[in-house]
Amino acid sequence: MRNDPGQGQVLKGRITKNQKGAREMKIAISSTGPDLTDLVDPRFGRCSFYVFVDMETDEFLAVANTARTH
Repeated sequence: MRNDPGQGQVLKGRITKNQKGAREMKIAISSTGPDLTDLVDPRFGRCSFYVFVDMETDEFLAVANTARTH
């Protein structure tokens, strides 16, 4: 059982890779949950979470989408 953040809460984590890329890049992913193992949500404006990943530092930040409607 994982500790899911509620509305407005933030989950921070760290990902690991075998080799870091040469370019600095940050990406935003619409997600069904706050973890990198959760599925990508094709509904960007209605997703449950936004996951922001810093490709240089391998850190990620999950933010609950408080503006979504069911």
